[in-house]
Amino acid sequence: MNEILEGKEEHAHDPRKDPMDDIHRKERETKLKAQFNKFMKKHLDLKSNHVDADKGIIVDFEYFLKVVTGIFFWKKMRFEHDRLKYIEMRRVMLKENQMDYYKSIHHSMVLEEKKYLDIVTSEVINDRLGMKMDVFTDSIKHYAKESEE
Repeated sequence: MNEILEGKEEHAHDPRKDPMDDIHRKERETKLKAQFNKFMKKHLDLKSNHVDADKGIIVDFEYFLKVVTGIFFWKKMRFEHDRLKYIEMRRVMLKENQMDYYKSIHHSMVLEEKKYLDIVTSEVINDRLGMKMDVFTDSIKHYAKESEE
């Protein structure tokens, strides 16, 4: 995010430079993690009957949807603060008619959101559920193919 506004020092308010941001981020992360752990305990207990070892997929579609919902729920919670900062920077660029910077900020926001999604997916699938990413990926392919039929 820092490289986006290089050379734009004339902006009096830079949303990236909040000195309390690191402290607030840690507090926010702690609270969000507690909420997510509560969600995981309630909805995503991994039982052997959810995964078919022969097919290598999650066999319970409702459970699969809960996993996907959990991933996006956690990504949204973790990315929301950064997303709001990106939006604020985009608005400044839009107001100043700096469309190249606006596009650059938007592109960075999309890449950052994808990075969060990748991290969160790995956290949920590998770390939290102890499932291999291949099982999850094959499940996505299986249910996508099934919905096409």
